[in-house]
Amino acid sequence: FADSGSEPDYKTSWPIHCVAKSDGANYHPNLELDLIQEHVYKGQGAHGYSAFEGITQAGGTLEGLLTQNGIDELDVVGIATDHCVLASALDAKKLGLNVRVISSLTAGVSAESTERAIDSLIDNGVEVIPNA
Repeated sequence: FADSGSEPDYKTSWPIHCVAKSDGANYHPNLELDLIQEHVYKGQGAHGYSAFEGITQAGGTLEGLLTQNGIDELDVVGIATDHCVLASALDAKKLGLNVRVISSLTAGVSAESTERAIDSLIDNGVEVIPNA
């Protein structure tokens, strides 16, 4: 996060957000939580843009979880398109997964950086679709 009294640069520092056990870290109330079988936690105490930097409840990795369950396709959604979604999708692609980003379920920091991120995703073989 940005230092107290400092403005974030929105590249390496951010306003305080998604603090554990706060409303900002909670799932959207319309999400059917009973369908979730695993949780991956990232950015706890350290910068973390990619979901692949996170850990599961059991202390494993997202890569391990996907491999263990024979998952070779991944849909990536969330915020911010131009940071966390981008990093997660590119990391998944590097692992050889078939990756889709569902653009209607993402939001970016700015129009310009989001456009650059989408271009990068497409250039790296990630499928960007409007809806699933």
